[in-house]
Amino acid sequence: MKIHILTMSAGSGHNIVSNNLKMQFEKLGNQVLVTNIYESKKRLLNLNNKGLIFIIKHFPNTYSMIWHKLKKQNPENRYKNEIQKWIKPIYGDVKNKIIKFNADVIVCTHYYASTIVCNIKRENLLNKKTKIYAILTDLLPHPFWESSILCDKIFTPSLDCFDELIKKGFVASQILPFGYPVSLKFGEPFDVIKYKKRLNLSDKFTILLVNGSVPSTAYLKIIKSLSKNNNVQMISVSGNNKKAFEKIEKYINKHNVENTINIGYCSEMEKVMRVSDIIVTKCGCTTLFEAINSNLPIATVTKTYINEHENQQILKEKNILLKFKNYREFVKWVNVADNKQVILKSMRKAMQQYKNPNAIADICNYVINNKKPT
Repeated sequence: MKIHILTMSAGSGHNIVSNNLKMQFEKLGNQVLVTNIYESKKRLLNLNNKGLIFIIKHFPNTYSMIWHKLKKQNPENRYKNEIQKWIKPIYGDVKNKIIKFNADVIVCTHYYASTIVCNIKRENLLNKKTKIYAILTDLLPHPFWESSILCDKIFTPSLDCFDELIKKGFVASQILPFGYPVSLKFGEPFDVIKYKKRLNLSDKFTILLVNGSVPSTAYLKIIKSLSKNNNVQMISVSGNNKKAFEKIEKYINKHNVENTINIGYCSEMEKVMRVSDIIVTKCGCTTLFEAINSNLPIATVTKTYINEHENQQILKEKNILLKFKNYREFVKWVNVADNKQVILKSMRKAMQQYKNPNAIADICNYVINNKKPT
């Protein structure tokens, strides 16, 4: 089977999901092509991403207000809304690649991609036998998901999105809540004790700090505040955020901090999460569901906006996430709370409603065989 995966570099989550899908589809013997829809317009994408980060950082409330207003637009305007203008610079190039590859199945990990494919279908330029699938990479849909109405199915992390998708015009049979497609590695066993020894970790309370693409100083402040706490050990992961890594490294070396391991990009998150007691992070769904599938309670210490705020609120209400106003509140909780393990045990129990380490396999098997998991 020929499978065309369309992704977009808006943060790292969509590309991680597309890579997970690619590996699983190829493992099952399929021919897979991955296309980043902004491949021919990387400069435009970089400008858009930098502009978005600037707006979120300096005008967060205004951006949030506009975003929520767009979510309430009439879904019947799906072919006349703003996204139709935004995809114009890349539409022709992506359309040519899709038609040329002529896949049996197209899987989209971003709603820009699924909008493009649905438009090609409307133009009657897509092979009538080609199936279109989309992956919802947040707990609730963004504005303009209504423009992906012609997808055959949408795979969702949960049923939290059901009502909003129905309001956007989708029917119940299109919505498949299979779970979030994290790597199968997050469900595989490994020698935890041996790995802790490799990282020189003891049995102390272990905090995993994961910085995001939008940098925050809160993680360094947590390290500074807890660096003298002999009952705590920390693992700091900065991903591709080199500046954050260098600042933390400089502080650790200057002050001889012994209870913190500083990592840049981490290729073993499935193991690092399993040796931790709590993760402090932003609220992108990929990291959230990697944590959930690792039975790792989640905490946030910075303000969240738009889709990440929705993710945060839902998981907080479900007792899966602890929301702190700032890093000071979190540090106080670590230092003072006597019932931490009781709270964390309750959170791990609550996570089971969202946990499905086999979601990626379930999605790929459905795409290939059109059968739901038993």
